[in-house]
Amino acid sequence: KGSTLEMSLTPDKIIDLKSTFCSKCGEHLPLDAFILKAKRQVIEIPPIKPIYEEYRQFSCKCTNCLHEQIADFPSGVNAPIQYGNSVQAFVSYLSVYQYVPYARLQKMFAQTFSLSLSQGSINNILEKVAQKCAGIYQHIKEQIAQSSVVGSDETGAKVKGEKWWIWTWQTFLCTFIVASDNRGSDTVDS
Repeated sequence: KGSTLEMSLTPDKIIDLKSTFCSKCGEHLPLDAFILKAKRQVIEIPPIKPIYEEYRQFSCKCTNCLHEQIADFPSGVNAPIQYGNSVQAFVSYLSVYQYVPYARLQKMFAQTFSLSLSQGSINNILEKVAQKCAGIYQHIKEQIAQSSVVGSDETGAKVKGEKWWIWTWQTFLCTFIVASDNRGSDTVDS
């Protein structure tokens, strides 16, 4: 069922449309003489562009012992330049949940965000996020292994031009998916 598009009670931007002169006789119109006749709203997405956050590390020498005290970078800020958590989360969401392929992700980030993201970087981001999720993956796998009823299926898919199989095991609450080059019991056993 659809729903009617409704106006916002608190628009982000209001543009008052008032004429400065009468279109019939050319007379100047005072701004305080106007009354609101009607309103219309347009929903827009704001321009999307990357935000570059620069962390500057400073040091100073202690006047007492001459030790050079250097400030620490925040946890996770490890390289001279890197992709932040919001980029990693969005890449993961689009790849894993929306099934957007690497080439389309690369093109979308370039065209939508003006952010040049190589397919290698996309892969590195996904591997990094997968490592963060390893404990969750293991928990899901254990929940399925302990279930008395498990549904399973596999389907063929191309991985780097070779035929692989995407295996799925599922219970009422959990789904575990594995890509494997093996269609046999070795994948099931592992």
